[in-house]
Amino acid sequence: MKIVDQILHFPNHSWGEDRIFSTNNIAGVIDGSSPIHVIPISPYHSQAEWLSDHLAKEIPLYSDASLPDICKKITDQLNTSHSSVLKKFNEATLPCAVLAGIQTQDDDLHGYVIGDCTLIIQFHSGDIKILTDNRIRHFSNLTKAIKNEALLSGKDATEAVKKQMTQNRKVMNTTDGFWTVALKGPFQTQFLECHYKTEEIKKCFLFSDGFERIFSNSLYSISDILDGKVTLSCALHSLRNWENKATNLDVKQHDDVSAILVEF
Repeated sequence: MKIVDQILHFPNHSWGEDRIFSTNNIAGVIDGSSPIHVIPISPYHSQAEWLSDHLAKEIPLYSDASLPDICKKITDQLNTSHSSVLKKFNEATLPCAVLAGIQTQDDDLHGYVIGDCTLIIQFHSGDIKILTDNRIRHFSNLTKAIKNEALLSGKDATEAVKKQMTQNRKVMNTTDGFWTVALKGPFQTQFLECHYKTEEIKKCFLFSDGFERIFSNSLYSISDILDGKVTLSCALHSLRNWENKATNLDVKQHDDVSAILVEF
């Protein structure tokens, strides 16, 4: 497994809630879920940044276990080691994150996705497999629609978004809701998973929803990235220029971006 290209970019420059993780047999991206109310955990700007940074640093330490089991181990440890800090959070503001990752074990490749990150697998045959967690899309779209509705009616879009995000949180990690890696409560291992022989795989491409805008707005195609026609930094440059000019935006004008391209 060889990293061909990777990018991590924060619009705020000094801090952000996306991360990349990698070691000999594991690689992926993490997107800390933007909190309804920001509560810093020193030295981090937000609870989401705190969790995503811990996951990124500690996942490679346990790479012999499966990724869902690693996430459970890390969150269990954080719940214990930071119990006094976490007392200040309620259910709506507890740290949570989504991610996409791959692991190689012997001759096998395992892929995992939870939330709105994406894993793309390119096979030597030319086929492409896309693994993304559509369970969260409905709730993301609700928040975007609420923001646009508020803007059109002249209401406070910030408060409307916070209200919808609070409603969304009530169904997080429930059967009819969406799934994240979260602190407190029972750990839910509702990852989407895939499994292939490593010899079948040519490349894997993993990215957060901030990078996904490049494809959803037709700035470049997935094949452009996989075939090396455009670098990740070039694609990011085009995205930021597009976001500056766009009028139909997501909840955030500029989102954190994380992406990693791996070949076998």
